[in-house]
Amino acid sequence: MNPVILLASFVAFALGIAPAAPPALLLGALLLAFARWGTGPVLPAGTLRRALRRVRWLLLAVVITHGWFTPGLTLLPALGGASPSVQGLWLALWRALVLLELVAAAALVLALAGTHGVAGALYRLAPAGGGFRERLAVRVALCFEALPLLQARMTAPADAGSGRLGRWTGAARAVFAAAGQPAADFAPADRLTVAVPPLPALREWRLPLAIALAFAGMHALA
Repeated sequence: MNPVILLASFVAFALGIAPAAPPALLLGALLLAFARWGTGPVLPAGTLRRALRRVRWLLLAVVITHGWFTPGLTLLPALGGASPSVQGLWLALWRALVLLELVAAAALVLALAGTHGVAGALYRLAPAGGGFRERLAVRVALCFEALPLLQARMTAPADAGSGRLGRWTGAARAVFAAAGQPAADFAPADRLTVAVPPLPALREWRLPLAIALAFAGMHALA
C-alpha cells in the first residue's frame, strides 16, 4: 500500500480517537484488530508488543496526572488528599486507551511503510512552497536514522556492580551527550535518502476517507 495512504489513514484514525469517547475507542480497537489480522504475514513478530512496552512509563504518568490531579470523589477516603479521584482514574483509563491505540497504529504504519516511506509520505502530504516539506522530510529521516544509534548507546552495558541506578544514569548521560552532537554524526548526508512515493490514485483515498467518515458517524451518534 502507498505510504501516503497509510499515513493519511493514521491521521484520520488519530483524529477519530482523540476525544477518548468510548464508542470511538471501540471502533478504533476493531480497526486495529482488522489491520493486525490483515497484515499478519507482513508484520514481524513482537512488533506491537515492543511498541507498547516502550510507553509503559508514559502510561504511568497519564494515570498519575489524571488520577491524582483531577478533582472529584476520592477513591480511598481514608487517605484524604493522597487518594486519587474516581473521576480522575476513569479519565485516565480512557486516555491510556487512546495512547495505546495510537502507539499500536503508529507501529503498524512504520512496519508497513518503513521509516523512509513515512518520511516520503510526509513530503507528499506537507504543504508545498518555501522548502518546508523538503526540510520536514529530511529532519524526520534524520530522526529515524539517529534513533537506533541512540538506543544502542542507551542500552550499552553499564559498569559491573553499578546496578539499576547505574544503568539509568548511563542512559541519561548518553541522551545528553547525543543531544549536543551534530546530526551528521548520526546520519551523514552522503547516505541519507528519502524515498518519495508516487502520488496515490484517487481510488486509493477511499481507505482514509472511510476511516474518517466512520469516526464522524460514531461521534455524531454518541
